[in-house]
Amino acid sequence: MHSRSGPTGLRDCMMAMNIPAPCPSTMYQTANKVGKLVVEHSKKDLESHRQQLKEIKALRGLGDDTRVDIETDCCYNNEKYSGVFKTPFQAGTQVACVMAENVTGQKSIIGVVTKNKLCAKGARHGFKGPNHPGHCSADLAQGETIGNEQQWAKEATMPILDAGLWVSHVTTDPDGKAGKGVQEACRETNSNIPEHLMDTRHMSSNQRKKVNKETFSEDMLPGNTKAEKEKMQKRLANNVTKRCEFEFQSSFDHHAGDVKLIQRDMKHFVPAILNCYQGEHEMCRRMSYACRGNANNTWLDTGPYLSKDFKLTCTDTDIDKLMSCIEFKLGENALKSTKLNTNTQKSEATVRSLRRSIPKPVTYTRNYKARIHAAVHSVNWGTAESISRLRKAAACPVTANTKVALGLKTRQRADIQRKNHKKLQSTKKKENCKNKNAL
Repeated sequence: MHSRSGPTGLRDCMMAMNIPAPCPSTMYQTANKVGKLVVEHSKKDLESHRQQLKEIKALRGLGDDTRVDIETDCCYNNEKYSGVFKTPFQAGTQVACVMAENVTGQKSIIGVVTKNKLCAKGARHGFKGPNHPGHCSADLAQGETIGNEQQWAKEATMPILDAGLWVSHVTTDPDGKAGKGVQEACRETNSNIPEHLMDTRHMSSNQRKKVNKETFSEDMLPGNTKAEKEKMQKRLANNVTKRCEFEFQSSFDHHAGDVKLIQRDMKHFVPAILNCYQGEHEMCRRMSYACRGNANNTWLDTGPYLSKDFKLTCTDTDIDKLMSCIEFKLGENALKSTKLNTNTQKSEATVRSLRRSIPKPVTYTRNYKARIHAAVHSVNWGTAESISRLRKAAACPVTANTKVALGLKTRQRADIQRKNHKKLQSTKKKENCKNKNAL
């Protein structure tokens, strides 16, 4: 369940290594039995992580303060809109909604909800809808909307509220409705309504698309042909996005997250950025963290996307359009929705980890829920530690001081070292240099 392979793939690997493979039916029965144990243990583990948050709050000297910030994202087995003009329903048939805390540095997963429309037994016997006679792996009817992120987020929030925690902020994608689901859950339980914040990375991505799709005057961008101008507009979109990210992050760090002071800075930064791209750096010397305004030390000298002599020739209409693109990230409303500088990177990283257990080319009908919980358990503990804990929960622990036990410890240690290495500033600097050389 921690890998992409199912019983059939495992049998193929064993036979390819000249190892006798178990009976397929026995493997399926074992997988179904162990799947139930994995789900039960994972749910208890999620509850322990929620209780641990309360203990961390107490250790920090916050007393009865049980406020938590969370982030959430959903994962589908198929693209929801891939069935347009092919079926009246959304193409996705399985969904998992994961919820992570934004209190600790580890950002553990504290909530998960799975929905499944598929049941192999029901399909064979013509049963329609979930809960047909006998075992049914479907828990969602065929006519239900699989993309109801508001409902899935609401169900994932309920265990958090039942644990005695209350949500203060929830961070989601700008185009999702999961935030409304969290607010609805809090409203029904008479809890404080959390503030809905937007993911800063998705905001930057949308800003880049906005600049790239904007229609500017013909003479604004340098270039002799239409293709050259389109290429320069793409580079300008990337450069503007990076400039806004740098200005916001620098101001956030300088003012320790004080949103009022950040908003005051951005009122000066926006016109400074506009003048900077037109070759005027007087305002940058006084009102910019990214551009020093000196002859040999401007933002264009350090950026990888544009040349040092890049300059825009803007009309009044172009200035208004470009200002609107910059204020998309640095405007007053945008700053309010990103005031904590939070994102959904942990949730999206978990979604990528889910793909290891639930690859898109394969559909696991009966053990979908078990594989999701195994992947979430692996995210919280690491693959090797997760395998050890799940085997112990299934009453078949790894024998101590064996090659298997030593191998799992080595794997766990290597994973931790790799994660710590990626967090180093030197590693991030090398990655930026690689990206710059690639451009």
